[in-house]
Amino acid sequence: MRNFGRSCTIVSRFLFGLFFCTTGFSYGSEFRRISGDITSVEFDAVQKYYIAESDIEIPEGKTVVIPGGVVICFRPGTTFRINGQCTINGSETSRAVLTSMNDSLYCSSPNAPGPYDWNGVEIVGSAQNVTFNYTDIKYAQTPLLFNAQTLTLKQIRRLNTASPFFIINEQQIKIPQDSTIDLEYPQSTPATPPPVVANTPESDTNSTTLPSPSKPILPPAPKPSTGILKRTARWSLLGTGSAAVISTGTTLIISHLEHKKADDFYKEYLTSTAKENGSELYDNYLKKDESSNSLKLTSLVTGIASALLFAGFGLTFYF
Repeated sequence: MRNFGRSCTIVSRFLFGLFFCTTGFSYGSEFRRISGDITSVEFDAVQKYYIAESDIEIPEGKTVVIPGGVVICFRPGTTFRINGQCTINGSETSRAVLTSMNDSLYCSSPNAPGPYDWNGVEIVGSAQNVTFNYTDIKYAQTPLLFNAQTLTLKQIRRLNTASPFFIINEQQIKIPQDSTIDLEYPQSTPATPPPVVANTPESDTNSTTLPSPSKPILPPAPKPSTGILKRTARWSLLGTGSAAVISTGTTLIISHLEHKKADDFYKEYLTSTAKENGSELYDNYLKKDESSNSLKLTSLVTGIASALLFAGFGLTFYF
């Protein structure tokens, strides 16, 4: 299994490289390639263009500072993952940019940029003191996913992303397209406006403050499950059907024997010379019709019981 995975990785990298070689993607010497742990990278506003060849990460306990004006272009399918501390010091006149490698504003790529070009920013685990100032996130699938301790966003903007939401500790915050917002988690003061709830109309204000962790937002109550009703119906049909099949089957066998016995008496009566009303043979002859009706009724009930049993088995396989 390990060799198979390694082979798949080699083949995918070969095809990936072949694709970019044949499509003519290029970038100048001003781009610096980065990948993996970027703790040792000294981001420079002068040498400001960087290409993320693969996922880039800030490990737990490490700190990275990215000055304003820096542009990081991400290859398709890559992620900016933060487990430590990160500060992006963009400014009003020199914004930082996290974008796709296909963004023609910064890269010479024959491919048009799209909202699914790269995965986005993930701030997870023990990440703390994460601050993004004057930062643009472009062409990402999920622009920002935060599930950590502290986060401060100032004048952050999303452009042409697949999802319009920042996910902050499992709460979706809708960010208007091409609009800047301020956001802080947890809140610094107790008096704050209510949070913006997912799928609500866009607010006129661009500032959003999340509630304190001391009062966590509970997810909506799940809808009542129909599993109990299904199990009840299944076992009721199985139990009722099984009991009915056993009881009616036994009755069917007894009725069949009684009917056979009455039929034998009837045949003997027809061949007998003693056909008086008081004879035992004639009495049994009269019981023939009664046993025949009983046999028909028992057969019908047995059929219904069998249908219930099969329905129970059907529900068992279906559910």
